[in-house]
Amino acid sequence: MYNKITVLGSTGSVGKQTLAICQNYNLSVVSLACKSNWRLLLQQIRQFQPAAVALCTNDKNLIAEFKEALAATVFSSSTNATYCGPQVFCGEDAAEKLVEFPCDLAVGAISGLAGLASNSAFLQHGVDLALANKESIVCGAAILDRAKKQGNSKIISIDSEHAAINECLKAGRKEDFKKIWLTASGGPFRNWPAEKIAQAELKDALRHPTWNMGAKITVDSASMMNKGLEIIEACYLFQVNFKQVEVVVHPQSIIHSAVEWQDGQVTAQMSFPDMQAPIKAAIFTPAKIAGVTQAFNFFDARACSLTFYPPDFNKFPCLSLAQSAIMKGGIYPLVLNAANEAAVNAFLEEKIRFGRIAQAVAYALDLCAGRPELPAADDLATVLALDKQYRTYVREYLHV
Repeated sequence: MYNKITVLGSTGSVGKQTLAICQNYNLSVVSLACKSNWRLLLQQIRQFQPAAVALCTNDKNLIAEFKEALAATVFSSSTNATYCGPQVFCGEDAAEKLVEFPCDLAVGAISGLAGLASNSAFLQHGVDLALANKESIVCGAAILDRAKKQGNSKIISIDSEHAAINECLKAGRKEDFKKIWLTASGGPFRNWPAEKIAQAELKDALRHPTWNMGAKITVDSASMMNKGLEIIEACYLFQVNFKQVEVVVHPQSIIHSAVEWQDGQVTAQMSFPDMQAPIKAAIFTPAKIAGVTQAFNFFDARACSLTFYPPDFNKFPCLSLAQSAIMKGGIYPLVLNAANEAAVNAFLEEKIRFGRIAQAVAYALDLCAGRPELPAADDLATVLALDKQYRTYVREYLHV
């Protein structure tokens, strides 16, 4: 069990749910980091009284507004009458400075590649990482490995699928393992024809049928790119070959993933869709603590009809693009992620239609294939430089 928590990405969906667990179980919140939502951050400071906070932006106006509002805040507490506010760090690298404030678990929930630097910093500092940020693994596996080795620390995935796989693997021996079945909801476009999906607008993509998540991950779910990134994450976390990970569409999101054994039996993890379940499991591991999350009920209407389908690669080309990048290895997964993030940002800004996301990713991967020599992305500076380069290519391609 972990008692002293740092939340990186505290104003996002995973961050807010983590803090709800901290409140419910009276856990100590050591520090908080967010990108720009300083108003919510200020509310969290009042409630949890962290030792330090990071506002991870270079926007001088936002920083000034936050500091002015914080200076005007009067803190009062029955538990800590001497609390006068947190130490404040600002700038794009501000979250990395929170390592100086001792905690025993950091929740890595900063969205996208932006989370890699702080995630690796905490691992290197000897702090275990509860990771919701799959992009850190996709783009910076070598960096995370080096940080874990230096800090003698570990990663605990709080993606619902990988948390489920971790539980399922406890049911058998490593030598008896055969395959991971990675479940996917199918998102809001599961029953749409390909032509309609390509023309979808933002409001359509954000209507996820079973999960309540942030905008970027919801769009990735709609394109099934999230499942491609999760294949890479599963290969890294569980040290398996990509051929040993198979995607199955399961619209009810009751089975969060499964493991198949050599004897043909399958171990699956079941619960109602709720991100607090894997977060709580990570914090209290290995204990199974009651409260917060809803107990499973076989007679609930949501559990009475479970269905499974193979993914349709024609309707969801991002999944096949991700698989292609995985097979090629090297910097291809990094390019895949950079192109996807750039295209998704354009879609979130309603500058492109949904189908252009996959087209942009394919374009970036083709550019990568045209390079006779590809650099090794095994340090942060190289990763960030390549990411910036391919984002630029995609923005130019999309004219945004």
